[in-house]
Amino acid sequence: MIARTSLLLDQPFFGVLALALNLIEDPTCDTAWTNGESLGFSPTFAATLTDDELMAVVAHEVMHCACGHPWRRGSRDARRFNIAADYAINPILTEARMRLPDCALNDPQYAGRWAEWIYDRLPPSPPQPNDPSGSGQSDAGGLGEVRDAPTEATAPTEADWQQQTAQAIAAGKARGNLPASIRERIEEATRSRVDWRSLLRRYAQEIARSDYSWSRPNVRYIPCGLYLPELRSHECGRLAIGIAAVVHQPQH
Repeated sequence: MIARTSLLLDQPFFGVLALALNLIEDPTCDTAWTNGESLGFSPTFAATLTDDELMAVVAHEVMHCACGHPWRRGSRDARRFNIAADYAINPILTEARMRLPDCALNDPQYAGRWAEWIYDRLPPSPPQPNDPSGSGQSDAGGLGEVRDAPTEATAPTEADWQQQTAQAIAAGKARGNLPASIRERIEEATRSRVDWRSLLRRYAQEIARSDYSWSRPNVRYIPCGLYLPELRSHECGRLAIGIAAVVHQPQH
């Protein structure tokens, strides 16, 4: 695709990472999609774009992979997560002065946020993008679709993309063709995220469990001469959560 060659020349960070994806012409999709291994695109949709917009679409799918979106949906609703992921990466592309198609979901209020944070704060009925296919509906939910990563052992992993992204950032920094502001945005967006709520929930479930214990025998069976363990339930008490805010003082 000419767009990948143009990215290599004009935006090498995105261009180098785009080469890691297998290019697939897919007339069954509305716009474009990626699963961390391939980049599929609708030839009909591509034909409606300018060269600059096509470059932005490729960079958009690349950023889904760089941010680990194909591996992070979990049990979340696929379409809603796709919308959240689009909101997370499109401000970066705008700051990189890329020309996003009109169907792109882009809202400055989500700049600097990651997909999971946005997902939890989207309105019950997220805004619908313009339908790029003219079919009356768009399964992608925005500029392109992020699909779950394949599970084959040979498929790229999130760790593989983290390594490639870090190398691309370092290469762009060394060559001086990746502006510092964009580099910081990308590094922030691609940093591994751990949802403290999920960790806390898992911890509470582990300590608030029911299990058999020999510390107290089951009194029901003692008259029968049987010494058996009793089912004990351990409840999690009241938890106090403190959130510390780190304030960076400006340097003079």
